[in-house]
Amino acid sequence: MICYTGRLILIERMEHLISSLLRLEKLRADAFELHFAPHDLSALTAQAWAELRPLYPDKDFRLSGRAGMRCDAYWIGEALKNILKNSCEHTAPGGRIRVQVEAAEASIAITVEDNGGGIPEEELPRLFQRFYRSSRAAAHGGAGLGLAITRAIVEKHHGTVYAENTPQGGLRITLCFPVLEGVLAVD
Repeated sequence: MICYTGRLILIERMEHLISSLLRLEKLRADAFELHFAPHDLSALTAQAWAELRPLYPDKDFRLSGRAGMRCDAYWIGEALKNILKNSCEHTAPGGRIRVQVEAAEASIAITVEDNGGGIPEEELPRLFQRFYRSSRAAAHGGAGLGLAITRAIVEKHHGTVYAENTPQGGLRITLCFPVLEGVLAVD
């Protein structure tokens, strides 16, 4: 028999799962209106980390580089929080998380790298699929929706996201956006 507190926790987890799934499907169906404006990606990353820092005070977080782009600050912040949260959950106490923001002539990249051990190579292509959880993620909660939501957000910004293991034994996730000049107007 599940006690009252256990039922509440289970209900909260189900509500979070349903809410996350609904957000993902609405993103994919263009049901959310994105508000594009020029933003400093380094500032958005710092803000995302400021929201997570109280939950992970033992992590060694470093941010370097600077770039700006037209984006929806709320949704890019959500994508960054999903990636940073995953990095925090999969690194040991005192784990290292590095974020590099850089602009090139035709693209802007945000790279998040940790020293959490990476994931098996054969699992990398599925990492951003809905409900996918790495074999190393079994000890951590979650339903496998955070990185799928991240991918949907990045794609709504005309970008791509990919993951790779690092030679130092961590995971590197890169969000890459094209530099788009001008403003798209729809009549």
